[in-house]
Amino acid sequence: MMTEGVSDSASPPARALPEGTEPGPAGGGREDGPGEARASSLPSSLGFASTALCVGLLILGAFWRFVDLDYPPTFSFDEHHFISNARNYMAGRADWNDHPPLGKLVLIPAMKVLGDCGLGWRLSSALAGLAIVVLSGLIAARIFRARTVGLLTAAFVAADGFFISYARTALIDNPLTVWVYAALALMLYARSLAWFAWAAVAIGLAVSTKWTGACVVLLAPIMLIRQRRSALHVAWMFALASLVYLAISAAALLITHQPISPAGMMRSNWHLLRHHAGFTVWDNSASSRWYTWPFLARPIVMHFARVGDAVRATSTLGNLLLWFGTTAALAAALAGLARSLWRKLRARTSVATAHCREALVIASMVALTLPFIVSNRQSYIFHYLGAYGLGLGLLASRVAAMGQRRPWVTLGFLLGVAGVSLLYVPLWTGAAITQRGFDLRLPFPGWR
Repeated sequence: MMTEGVSDSASPPARALPEGTEPGPAGGGREDGPGEARASSLPSSLGFASTALCVGLLILGAFWRFVDLDYPPTFSFDEHHFISNARNYMAGRADWNDHPPLGKLVLIPAMKVLGDCGLGWRLSSALAGLAIVVLSGLIAARIFRARTVGLLTAAFVAADGFFISYARTALIDNPLTVWVYAALALMLYARSLAWFAWAAVAIGLAVSTKWTGACVVLLAPIMLIRQRRSALHVAWMFALASLVYLAISAAALLITHQPISPAGMMRSNWHLLRHHAGFTVWDNSASSRWYTWPFLARPIVMHFARVGDAVRATSTLGNLLLWFGTTAALAAALAGLARSLWRKLRARTSVATAHCREALVIASMVALTLPFIVSNRQSYIFHYLGAYGLGLGLLASRVAAMGQRRPWVTLGFLLGVAGVSLLYVPLWTGAAITQRGFDLRLPFPGWR
């Protein structure tokens, strides 16, 4: 597998930056660090094997998102909330939405074509799952300036059961993650302010799916500064995103034959805010605090059924090697960044480029988790979906960097990821297994 830098030929000419500031897209010098995958060739046989394994994981990940997608024929986990909303939109009936409308509206095209059945409910989510694989790879490749890191990240997301299980369920966190990642990718690859305008549209689509999508706005000033543009541009980006949100809300009212007025829309959003502000009683056994998510304390079994002597179940349990590897990579990145900042304060040295890039990933993960850090709002592990995908990019950068010195590390890690995925894929796709097989894969009470 070759580590290739992402071309920055179309970026504006480099200018002198203050000491310790990370170069932008046209950055001049680069300082290698623990998260940096430098350009060099791996032995051809190991490189080819690693690349082939990544491609294999991508193909398997796509297959696992669609195989037997019609199962279960009944609702899984919270599907009934969103499918009921979609049915009412299709019938032009008004009903109560506990989230903005877009997450339900995107279910409608497949339901119209394939019918009001499991496949129709879930096809849009599965397609969104593929988009997340592509976008996560693009984001990681741009941040770490290495196509190898992007390929590894895409393969990790493709093979992780956290993403597979949600891609197979008609929930709104999948489309939310697509819009958030699209906004991030557009800002990272921006060549002009027009790209930031499209990013603002993506932010509006994210907020129109779930209000937590607004947190990606917090990253806009950072991305603007990286592109050597004024952070004040975030003001019109916020305004454009708000217009997109209002337009989609008005369209939903129009579809359901409700009056459209500023006062009515403000009243509707106020009721929605009060509704979510009331979720402060932690009475659901599936709920979990944000600081437990990196340790996989409480994954969710979204469906469980006995079929004769067999069990068919779907769990959001991720690939264990990837999950705890990501947690370890996050801890190592935080420690490395702290050391680099301490040296900067003591010796007035610059922060390594690699640490700056890892800091950007960490800041993005924090931004996407922020609503559940600063509030007492009841939360669940699926709220970690967007942040975890970015964390997989952090892990991929570490694996790629180690692979430059010891080429067998990348191949060995990928083989381990593939082995864990093959072991757990029945629990991600709802395939039939024995009760003993179910218990062995989920040995802890908090996992069942």
